[in-house]
Amino acid sequence: MGKRGWLNHLIDNEYIPALSQLEDSPDGVAKAQQLALSIRDAWAARGAKELKQQQSLMDQTRRAIKDKLGENHFSLNYINFTKAEYTQLNEEKQGQVARRNTQCIILDPGNVNALITRSVNLLQSPEWTDVAAALAVLTGRRSTEVMATAEFTPKTQYSVIFKGALKRRGEEQTLSFEIPTLCQAEYVLNGLKRLRGLVNVEGKTREAINAEYGHKVADACDRHFADLIPNRPGKDNLYSHLFRAIYGTIAVWFYCPVNVDATEFKAHCQGHFAVLDEKNPELRRKLASSRHYSDFKIGDGKGNIDGRQGIHLDWQGVEVLEVFKEAADAPQPTITEKKHRSSLRIWREDHDAVAEILRQFEGKTQQDKVSAWIAWSQKQLPMQSAVIEPEETISGEVGEEIASPADAIPAETEETEDVEKADSPESIQSKEPLEKPVSSGLESKLDKLVDVMAQFMQFQMQIQQANIQPVVSAQRAATAKLAPSPQPIAKTTFTDETNATEESIKENKPRKYKTGEADAIVNRAIDAIMAHNNQPDQLHDLKWEITINGLKTYTANQRVIERIVTERRDEIDAHHQQHQIRAGHNNRHKRKRKIGDVIQI
Repeated sequence: MGKRGWLNHLIDNEYIPALSQLEDSPDGVAKAQQLALSIRDAWAARGAKELKQQQSLMDQTRRAIKDKLGENHFSLNYINFTKAEYTQLNEEKQGQVARRNTQCIILDPGNVNALITRSVNLLQSPEWTDVAAALAVLTGRRSTEVMATAEFTPKTQYSVIFKGALKRRGEEQTLSFEIPTLCQAEYVLNGLKRLRGLVNVEGKTREAINAEYGHKVADACDRHFADLIPNRPGKDNLYSHLFRAIYGTIAVWFYCPVNVDATEFKAHCQGHFAVLDEKNPELRRKLASSRHYSDFKIGDGKGNIDGRQGIHLDWQGVEVLEVFKEAADAPQPTITEKKHRSSLRIWREDHDAVAEILRQFEGKTQQDKVSAWIAWSQKQLPMQSAVIEPEETISGEVGEEIASPADAIPAETEETEDVEKADSPESIQSKEPLEKPVSSGLESKLDKLVDVMAQFMQFQMQIQQANIQPVVSAQRAATAKLAPSPQPIAKTTFTDETNATEESIKENKPRKYKTGEADAIVNRAIDAIMAHNNQPDQLHDLKWEITINGLKTYTANQRVIERIVTERRDEIDAHHQQHQIRAGHNNRHKRKRKIGDVIQI
């Protein structure tokens, strides 16, 4: 006889037969009240004297009455705790939860990965207890759900639709919702199928299943995971129920979008919903129960809490749970930097000229046009500094090209940079000295602006005079023929730098090996990567996918790499399958580490 078999015997042979003879009448009520007292006296005689000891017995008895005599049998009003007793029980529970949540257990991230790897391997165990314990870890379901009631339907590569939740208090609608799996859903589906083939629970009640199999699953959890998961304070062993808390914590870490509250996500994954009815079939999460599963945290390996959410959402095949997709895709509010106006004073005589200049720039407001002008001006100043040797004209003036403001790029579409004031040629300087207007903190920028304004005005004058100076143009052309051509000052330096760059590239190229030698190098590299991944409790994020690009770190002979990878394809695929390494796995190493630095041959 299983755990609490004595209670099952009393229920089947005494409680139910006696209650089935009673009618909902004053006499029947009196007899039901008397039976309730005798039931609790019998429990006390067996050592269950305190309320918390009797609670599970009361739950089991009431469940049996509902199953055999109906959900609304009148005796349930009397075979029950009083309101005051329920209040006392709840206060005790809340106190325990509060104490537990002030003594949170920090899980080592390496142990978390080892827990999942070990659970996936246990799915192939010939022992049903091992398979059940693994499913409890990977899906967060209760042991009785795993053994009997759970139905999993594939949803995505890392999630399933779950039906068969317990503790639903006789709701009229069948609860069905998507849950994430801590490994590929395919492994979970195959594991559940194997478990149902190993153990037949057909025809047994939930209470009988829990009594017969629950403690065996808990023992398997102790046996396989005690070295990875610390016990709760005051407990000397692990329970499968404990893994509902650990599952929720890991699910948030792996799959919860950063803009979704962790408590909401955990409540959904653990099935904490209000009772469904025909009038309101919508799932409504209840958050109160989540307090019971909040005492585990993922550590960062440095003595603090990791705090991240959704670290696996960038994995190939991982999708956000459908119920949270809309929230995950919603645009995040941004803080728009407020722009502050400032006064920039100019001489009255220059007002019309500035207005004429601004008309040639795009912008809805004067401030936008000034920004566009500044962007264009900053673009021109480096161009002046880059002039190596200006050509002199016959008249002794300096000729240079100034870009048209039509080529200006508005400030909001071009990134600006700080530039130093460039020396302007004499021909485009103002003939009269310009007095600096006073503006706190703007003197340097104002100098640049005035210089560019003068350049622009001179440029406009040059355009207007271009059509009436053919003689000057001819003279300039003739002078250009007589003048010696500018010497390529930077040519030698450029050539030297180019040669140096080419030499550097040659030095950094992987050495080319002969075919036989390259074969050995590629095979050693593959073996070294496998050995690295096979290290005990190796973190998943530190493992490497065996790819052609990665192997090119060790030899440049791509033809040999492709041939050997093809020859060892089955072995490589099996290795990737064993370690749950998907295509694109090496993306997580970008800008962090190089395979040649980590794995050497």
